[in-house]
Amino acid sequence: MTSQPPADNPPVDPQPLKFGLIQDDGIEATFEAPVPGPRAPGAPAITVAVTVDPSVPRDSRAELSGLLGRMRAAFEVLPELPPDWDVSGDGDGDGDSDGEEPLDLKQDLRIELRLVWPERAVPVAVIVTVETTAGIVPAPPKPEVPVDAQGLLQVTQKLDDHWHATYSPPPTARVHVTGGQGTMRRRPKSNPTDLHIPPPKSFPLSKAKQFILHAVGGAMDYTLNSGFYSPQHPNNG
Repeated sequence: MTSQPPADNPPVDPQPLKFGLIQDDGIEATFEAPVPGPRAPGAPAITVAVTVDPSVPRDSRAELSGLLGRMRAAFEVLPELPPDWDVSGDGDGDGDSDGEEPLDLKQDLRIELRLVWPERAVPVAVIVTVETTAGIVPAPPKPEVPVDAQGLLQVTQKLDDHWHATYSPPPTARVHVTGGQGTMRRRPKSNPTDLHIPPPKSFPLSKAKQFILHAVGGAMDYTLNSGFYSPQHPNNG
């Protein structure tokens, strides 16, 4: 992966993240890390939370540790979003009204951007940059799979990256593939978009409250830029 931000986005220097386990209730296991960013009074705080089936850290600890160790992120606070950031007319529909893709931790790895906004906040734009890789964490074996096939399944079946923003208004997102290839979808039963090394320079999504990335033929390295402008106090995650 490259640590250089895409040319059409604000310059930031993504940093390694320090994840800690914050929940494991036997149904899901969540790891969370603070995202480096401005520490000025009134600036928001942002975290990245990664949730998996609880059997993943137990059975695939090396792969999960490798994924979390590769993730880098940073965020910037700006007076307004950069030019051409609004992609509301890209024809991809309204992420809120299209319905959400159900989360299945047997197939998905959920990645959440969580926002904590100070009580006294001024209207600003927030852009988060995350560098990560899809398709390197094995999925947990399904109960109906015979025991002698579980090892093979763990090697070949990979988890999709299921992105979710816990704040509103829903952010704009841009996905930049830096290695490998895959697909992206955002609605139940929607046609997936093929993702690959540019061109195009980036794959934009309007009102990207949630979307799913699937690596094809191996790991897919990518950079996600997620941003929004809030003229009012946004909802805390």
